[in-house]
Amino acid sequence: GKTTLLRLVAGLETPDTGSIELDGHTVTSRHASVPPERRDIGFVFQDYALFPHMTVANNIGYGLPGNSGHRGRRVTEMLELVGLSELRDRRPHDLSGGERQRVALARALAPAPKLLLMDEPFSNLDPNLSARLRQEVRDILRHAGMTVVFVTHDQEAALSLGDVVAVMDSGSIRQTGAPDAVFHRPASRFVAGFLGEADFIPVEATQGEERVTTELGEAETVGAPVSGDPRGFDLMVRPEDVSIHPAVNGPGRVIGRVFTGPFYSYTVELASGRACRALATHANAIDVGARVDISITAGHPLPVFPRESSPQERPEG
Repeated sequence: GKTTLLRLVAGLETPDTGSIELDGHTVTSRHASVPPERRDIGFVFQDYALFPHMTVANNIGYGLPGNSGHRGRRVTEMLELVGLSELRDRRPHDLSGGERQRVALARALAPAPKLLLMDEPFSNLDPNLSARLRQEVRDILRHAGMTVVFVTHDQEAALSLGDVVAVMDSGSIRQTGAPDAVFHRPASRFVAGFLGEADFIPVEATQGEERVTTELGEAETVGAPVSGDPRGFDLMVRPEDVSIHPAVNGPGRVIGRVFTGPFYSYTVELASGRACRALATHANAIDVGARVDISITAGHPLPVFPRESSPQERPEG
């Protein structure tokens, strides 16, 4: 539903119900809809949609109103903003993926829209270039003072770019908030698992209202469960919240190891038979099959959720 949401805001689709307001003015309602060309909205498409026969400068200036002098000045301003002044006479096929991305951004910003919509703008780039461009684009948009709605399936991009993150599931927004708040205090198990890796460890006991005990040890929580629930409760832990150390008689056993560069990602079988993931420095590798001590070392409160029924416990139909 992410792209559909952008198309609704842009006026390219009509919602069945509800209304859309932009800068305090209704642009879509049951009774009327402002045409897309009158909404003062810029759009950066996933494939950039540059005109291949036009130069960089002409692509940026396309659609700008006013006399040629005004257009020329605005194009120059945009080229300087995105750092492409020396490439103004190139054509899109002579540019790298990152340069084409910045041309598309400059073209969308040139008319000074009230709102900029960006649809998966980094999906066609390799990971290293995508990460560098995210920071560049963030700096450009902050400098321009632009309000942006950015949709992506890339959680890292959403967390690093957004001032406010909205997590969507099946067309509905499940949670909104600052990136760090949504990541560390997800409102549901779905949000917790969607924004990064997460494991759910059963809570064995509640220590007051702010701590719980699990087979990984005690942990500080965001409001420990104090009311009964027949299903019980689970503590959400991410791999970076867990520490492991080799120990001959440790309660955990390494059953998987993946090298990621700076870290090893381990999967550890716990005494209960459950599995938990953990990150550890690449400097000291732990062999698969080794026994380990494993404990929670998050350093911040962790959320607790009602336990989901196991497949055997779930009613059919």
